[in-house]
Amino acid sequence: GGEGREPQMSINRDFANLARSSQPGKNMITNGAMTVNQRGSTTATVNTENLDRFGSTLYDAGTPAVATVTKDSDSPTGFGSSMKFDVTTIATGGGDYNATRQRIEAQNLQHLKYGTADALTCTFSFWFKTTITGIYSVYFLHDDASGTLTYVREFTVAESNTWEFFQLTLPGNTDEAFDNDTGTGLEIGIVLASDSGTASSNNVWQAGGDTGGSVNQVNGLSSTSNNIYTTGWQFEVGSVATDFEHEDYGTTLQKCQRYYEKRTWADAADIIGHGASTWASTSACAVFLQQEMRTSPTITLNTASTYRFIDQTNSATAGSSNSAGAITPTTFVLNLGHGSDPTRGAGYHTAVSSTFFEASAEL
Repeated sequence: GGEGREPQMSINRDFANLARSSQPGKNMITNGAMTVNQRGSTTATVNTENLDRFGSTLYDAGTPAVATVTKDSDSPTGFGSSMKFDVTTIATGGGDYNATRQRIEAQNLQHLKYGTADALTCTFSFWFKTTITGIYSVYFLHDDASGTLTYVREFTVAESNTWEFFQLTLPGNTDEAFDNDTGTGLEIGIVLASDSGTASSNNVWQAGGDTGGSVNQVNGLSSTSNNIYTTGWQFEVGSVATDFEHEDYGTTLQKCQRYYEKRTWADAADIIGHGASTWASTSACAVFLQQEMRTSPTITLNTASTYRFIDQTNSATAGSSNSAGAITPTTFVLNLGHGSDPTRGAGYHTAVSSTFFEASAEL
């Protein structure tokens, strides 16, 4: 009779885990291997964006903590890079909460069946390395819930300056569904420091949008000698972490450019876009974005003098002012004002040196 049933069940589970571990698209985190870093080195303060799809909130009621955030080669076996926080101003306590996080688009979470009795359990796994040992915490913020809901889990760093692997389960929320839209559905964050924590309790969905983590949270930003590294972020369906889903750089870059694109041109040989000069001392061209973005982005242009218009006589006229207009998720118009009048008609915009624009549609 019963002999052989448990081994068969075990084999079935093994096959199920194997199938899930090789399933493409299982990781709901983008750029979890920390490979794409279009912004370069950034300074993490009250609310900043860092490596692509990752942001940080370093907040203090007094003086906020500050860290320099970079892509670093220090990483565990099987990974080539990590996100590094180099603490430059410490967290002193007194109402501070400090975390690094990623926000996931709500329409990409519909398969989790939140708001129903069939809401799925998921697992968040990651690698973490820091000088200061002790209890840290992860928060899961259900942004679409009424008044928002938070779930906090603790993890313990046992060894200083050593890569350690962690996995934490998140039970599905049966009460509140995710909106089916392009806004934030779920925010996942690792708390780096908090003087008292903000969760009324751990391991339970609770009301409130606080991101201060557990009351047992240590201050990982208490010393400027401390460096914090993390990589291998994966959020997947199931109660056990499976092998990390590595993907090629180009695929990850395309996913990231839905939310942020920085394009740089090095010299005059780089054509930004074709357009025309149609009015006194002005020119315009259409610039096409690499990917359709989440929404019409905010466009940031660098110094106007780094752009110029080449008219049909092959004469270059430097820009004296610039602006972006007619912005959509796929394109925008680059408008240049000039100190002198280019020849009217067709032409194109080029760079001078280190010309760039940024398009941001971050959550």
